[in-house]
Amino acid sequence: MTDVSDIPNALTDEVRDMLTSVGVATITHQLQKRGDIVVGDAEGAVVIPHALAEEVARDAVAQEDVESFAIERVRAGESVIGLFPLADERRPEYESWAAARKGQ
Repeated sequence: MTDVSDIPNALTDEVRDMLTSVGVATITHQLQKRGDIVVGDAEGAVVIPHALAEEVARDAVAQEDVESFAIERVRAGESVIGLFPLADERRPEYESWAAARKGQ
């Protein structure tokens, strides 16, 4: 992460007000570069550096898989304890579940 606090802000107050009025947040103290990915929803946004995009995407898919397992278990009547986040002692059960899904 590059600290850009000493670089003059390129946005004028007028442009910043216009962006705010249409719901676009300005991001400070983080230098965005061409090719970086911005992902956002109603709760906020993050900037993913281009160099990390593949790793972040791979980790996000893996996290979705773990959450699918947890949701399935909770719908079956289990408590969320040990599932959100996935506890080490539940990991073998998750691994078996994931292997069975890949075999489908």
